[in-house]
Amino acid sequence: MTRIGSQTEENKSFVNISNDQFNEMMRHPDTIILDVRTGAEFQSARIPGSRMIDIYEPDFSEKLEQLNRSKKYLVYCRAGHRSVAACSEMIRLGFSDIYNLINGISGWDGEIIQG
Repeated sequence: MTRIGSQTEENKSFVNISNDQFNEMMRHPDTIILDVRTGAEFQSARIPGSRMIDIYEPDFSEKLEQLNRSKKYLVYCRAGHRSVAACSEMIRLGFSDIYNLINGISGWDGEIIQG
């Protein structure tokens, strides 16, 4: 696991994780899988159990603020770039248990819901 993100006095950061790590962590009951792609991308294919908050929407930060900060978040997008930005925003908003799927759903080798 690689820690990335803002390194503040509280040492807040997120962790880049592999498919295997993501697949294992998504089975924990206090884990929320967050897809930050667009609605159209989400509708075409998604990781089971994920909820979508589109990073391109103007109220993205406001939607994040409504989430429970005590949960563990597994974040993904198509290739891993938008999810890095989303993880960084979550850190800024005070989240602390955040994991980013390396290579996003395009590199995911687990189950996918189509359509």
